Amino acid sequence: MGRYARLRGYLHTLRQYWQTEKGHHDICDYLRAVAIVLGVMAAVLLAWRLAAVGD
Repeated sequence: MGRYARLRGYLHTLRQYWQTEKGHHDICDYLRAVAIVLGVMAAVLLAWRLAAVGD
């Protein structure tokens, strides 16, 4: 088995899932959720840094 065969298989399956209506909707929802989580983490980190500067 090649070095990246498992990764290629995973990406192939993900691409097939993306091509379905449900898969496309699900992946967009997951990406939106990741963006929200990263945004909240950035806001909390910024607030924490600003609070530390004020001390």
